[in-house]
Amino acid sequence: MMKPDYKNICKYLGRMVLSGAIFLYLVNKIDWSAARSTLASLKYEYILIALIPTMVELVLKSVKWRMLLKVKNIRVPFWEIFKIYYISSFIGTFLPSSLGIDLLRSYSLSRYIRNTHDSVSTVVVDRLLGIISLIFVVLMGVLAIETGFVNNTWQFIITIIICLFVLFGGVILSRYLIVFLEWILYKLHFSPPKIEKYVTLLHRIYDSIIDFKNNKWAVFKVFLVSIVFQFSRVAISYFIALSFDIHIGIKYWIIIVPLVTLATMLPLAVGGIGIREGAFVFFLSKLGVSISTAFLLSIVTFLLVIIISLPGFVFYLLYGLSMRGGKNASPPVSGDNRPAPGK
Repeated sequence: MMKPDYKNICKYLGRMVLSGAIFLYLVNKIDWSAARSTLASLKYEYILIALIPTMVELVLKSVKWRMLLKVKNIRVPFWEIFKIYYISSFIGTFLPSSLGIDLLRSYSLSRYIRNTHDSVSTVVVDRLLGIISLIFVVLMGVLAIETGFVNNTWQFIITIIICLFVLFGGVILSRYLIVFLEWILYKLHFSPPKIEKYVTLLHRIYDSIIDFKNNKWAVFKVFLVSIVFQFSRVAISYFIALSFDIHIGIKYWIIIVPLVTLATMLPLAVGGIGIREGAFVFFLSKLGVSISTAFLLSIVTFLLVIIISLPGFVFYLLYGLSMRGGKNASPPVSGDNRPAPGK
């Protein structure tokens, strides 16, 4: 019988406590009489409009991933990728960070690919391009905004993000990363067979990522789709803000939404709950929006995402995580199913 992993359970509980603490802190700051008045005057037609870019998000996510899979010569039907994204989006709501969604995506391709490192590499590159597009959109917003808005706090935040991105991008595409991770494995005193297994996997994933360097045009197209995806997220918040009668220029949302997204990617809270609300309150308060309204805007945004992802629960009940589809499941499809030399 498998023993429960108490360490991971404690981490998850800790994140739940952090989520709850931040959420309750913000709730105590809300003027509920003003909040009720705000909800009573909500313009629901703009929320309905916001449903359109929310659906577009899922389609663009699927398009991006399918393009990256094609680079690795992995042929997966678009509908299957769309279902995988729907399932991972629904389950990801309850995970500590968006990184958990990436793991689910990799696992869900087990029907279509034998070499897991190829699947992981597409997810890693997709995540990296997502971060690049986030930063690109933020910088576009900064250039579009008058100097008075980008005060020292904003400049500090953006500088930190750029530095982290440069370090992350430089390290992940460097062989030195593998050497560093090997050193960590030895320091953790793993058994030699485990170290060999993990090091081999790391090298395979790295080699798989490097393959994308030879397909720069395909990667660039994915980057362009990623930018469109980021703007669809901006559109969601923009229309929801209009439903609250918040008239903030789109150029401000181009900065705020990516920064909130980056904050929720941190594995600090369950599903980004608390972090997302706190980030919205922090940034919107700089523009004169009340805590109550900013908090409610964040909640409505979150509920909209949950509503759109509900079909993922149905797909999960029908297909599970691996999308095998029962007895009639087709065999794995991959461009790297050639027999190894000598076999």
